[in-house]
Parts: sequence; structure tokens; C-alpha cells
Amino acid sequence: MRRSLWAAVIAVFVASCATLKAPFETNAEERFNVGLEALGRGDYQVAYEHLSWVAEHHGNDRVGQQALLTLAAMELDPRNQARRIDVGSDMAANYLRLPEKPLWTQPVAQTLYLLSLELGAAEERAERAERQAERVAERLPNLPGPSVTAKLRSTEQERERLARRVDALEKQLLEKEQELDRIRKTIRR
Repeated sequence: MRRSLWAAVIAVFVASCATLKAPFETNAEERFNVGLEALGRGDYQVAYEHLSWVAEHHGNDRVGQQALLTLAAMELDPRNQARRIDVGSDMAANYLRLPEKPLWTQPVAQTLYLLSLELGAAEERAERAERQAERVAERLPNLPGPSVTAKLRSTEQERERLARRVDALEKQLLEKEQELDRIRKTIRR
């Protein structure tokens, strides 16, 4: 009796899990399709909203992978006024890192990634990092002078310059002393 009760509880639990999972899967498929329809209309904002949700919440599923690759393409699309080439590059790279994906998508993702690099993704990323560093620097106090490292570097450079100057002066002095000795020898004769 107890076994049949536990079997019934487990059966109900498994069935409820499957029932709960089905609406979420359907929701992901529906959101993916809504995103594709919005993309087809040129409504990139709505497309991004739906496709990014699917990619974020179902990244390990087939539909999440499709959403990620579509997002990468959308970020590189020249018709997209708000495109971000560096973000598209990151998305294509993330897709390429996925362990299991359809083989036919590999060249598509590679091409998207390489095109993003060709269009300047690395430069955009560097500019974004520079702007972020500037914003952070604006909120922080400024050092009233050069850093200790800069002072040490400057001191080392000055020491090297002075050492070269001392060597040059010693060489000149030696030459002058040799010339003076030569003149003295000439006068004594």
C-alpha cells in the first residue's frame, strides 16, 4: 500500500513537472516567433526584447541558441539604427562557444563574428571601455601630483641621462688630459 502511494505521489509529481515545463517551452517558442515577426517588420526594439528574453532564459535549449544567433545578426544589421557591432561580436562569439549546436550554423556564426571584427567591433569595445573609465575617473578624486611609479621612472631616466653625461664628460676630460700631456711633452723637447 505504501509503495503504491509513493508511486502515485511520484507519478503526480513527474506529471506536474512536465505540465509546468510545457507552458514555459511554449512561451519561449511564442516569444521567439514574436521576436522574429518584429524583426521582419523592422521593429528592432521589440525583437530585441523577445529574443533576448528567450536567449537568456532558454540559452541551453535549441530555441535559446536560435535566439542568440538571431540577436547577433540583428546587432550587425545595417538597417538597425541602434546596432551595436561590439555586442553583436560578443553574441556571435558566445554562440560559437556553445558545446552543442547544429553544424550548419558554425559557418554562419563564424562569418557574423568575422564581419563584426571587420566592421570595428574591437575598436568599439575599446572606445566603450575608455568612456567607462572616464566616467569612473570623473567620480574619483584626482592625485595632486605624479604617482610614485611615475616619479621612480622619471628618477631612473634622469639617473641614466646623468650617468651618460658623466661618461661623456669623463671621456672629454681624458682626451683633454691626453692632449695636455702631448703638449707638455712637445714643450720639454
